Amino acid sequence: MQLNCQDIYGKLINGNVVGVPTDTVYGLASLKNSIDQLYIIKKRDKSKKIVQFIASCNQLDVKDQKLINKMHQVWPGNVTLIFNYHNEMTSFRIPDEDNILSLLNLLNEPLFVTSANLSGLPEITTKEEFELVFPNIPLLKEDIKTKKSNKPSKIYQYKNEFERLR
Repeated sequence: MQLNCQDIYGKLINGNVVGVPTDTVYGLASLKNSIDQLYIIKKRDKSKKIVQFIASCNQLDVKDQKLINKMHQVWPGNVTLIFNYHNEMTSFRIPDEDNILSLLNLLNEPLFVTSANLSGLPEITTKEEFELVFPNIPLLKEDIKTKKSNKPSKIYQYKNEFERLR
C-alpha cells in the first residue's frame, strides 16, 4: 500500500515503522522513539547503528569546515557520512528523492532509516519486492523522477580525514 507524505507522517508520529523509497534502495524508517520496532522488524543486531536521514545540512550543528564542504559536495545524494556528532559517532544522509525530502521537511527531525531487508539478506530494490517481504508496512509513494541506483549508499567516515568504508 503506497501512501502520500501526509499519511506516512501520521504513521510515523503514531510510532509506526514505514517503508521509504530512496535514491539507492528501499528502506525501513522510524522516528527515534520507535527505533526498537525498526530493529525487531529487520531482525537487526542492536549494536549496529542506523543512519539518520535529514532534510538539510542546516539541521546539524557542525563547525568543521572540511566536513561542511564535504556535506555540501555529496548531499543530497547516495553518500552516508559518519562523524563525531555530540561526542558520538553518528551517520547522516540527505537522500536525493523528492517524496522522502518532502517527508523530512514535514517531520523537521531526523528519520532513522535502514535498508529494507531482513538482516543478512539482499537489499530490496523494487516496490513489488518490498510489498511481498513487508506486506503490512505502509510504503511512501515514490516520486517518478527518482534516480534509483539500486545499490546501497557509499559510506565515508570522517576523523580529520575521510576514509571510504563502502
